[in-house]
Amino acid sequence: MSEVETKVARGGARAARRAARSAPLPDNLRPVRPGMTSGRYKPLSESDVLRIHHAALDVLENIGLADATPSGIEYMTGAGARLNSQGRLIFPRALVEDTVARAARHFVLHGQDPKHDMEPWGSRVYFGTAGAAVHIVDAKTGVYRDSTTKDLYDIARVVDTLEHLHFYQRSVVCREVATRWKWTSTPPTPAWPAPRSMSARAGSSLSTSRPASRCFT
Repeated sequence: MSEVETKVARGGARAARRAARSAPLPDNLRPVRPGMTSGRYKPLSESDVLRIHHAALDVLENIGLADATPSGIEYMTGAGARLNSQGRLIFPRALVEDTVARAARHFVLHGQDPKHDMEPWGSRVYFGTAGAAVHIVDAKTGVYRDSTTKDLYDIARVVDTLEHLHFYQRSVVCREVATRWKWTSTPPTPAWPAPRSMSARAGSSLSTSRPASRCFT
């Protein structure tokens, strides 16, 4: 083999190694995969957990919630909550416990592609974002400022490229978008079209109108 052919062969081998290193790992070799099983971190004893649970029930039953919206009062009193003489919405202990007992334990959070569906029960683990921060440090200027719709969009696009993050929840608030409604007895309707990168239904946990391939909320 000539010197030129040897250099070409070596160059091709290096290119092949670089391509192999930059290629995504197959699913079975990835260190973090959606839905991996794990143990459970239990910093509290069972008795400690019960103390917190009963304290929460006491607060809901005796202190309750102030400044509830009319639509919320109508819905929750219809389900068994009560409005006390101070105008606070209180929740009888039995109502809370019965509601928790009826809550769904197995539900699928659907991605745009079924391979990204999440099954968040048992010991399955998924990593994602959350927060709803109202300020952000500008990446270009370093200035601490109100977060915007563009920030929300940019963060969503970054998350969509990160293989170790499996879902996206609103991480910042669109502070430049003013609230343009007053609470009434019916659910409010936004006065502006919702961005495609957001959930199709305000307050919903997941919807089918996500722009990217993974679960977006």
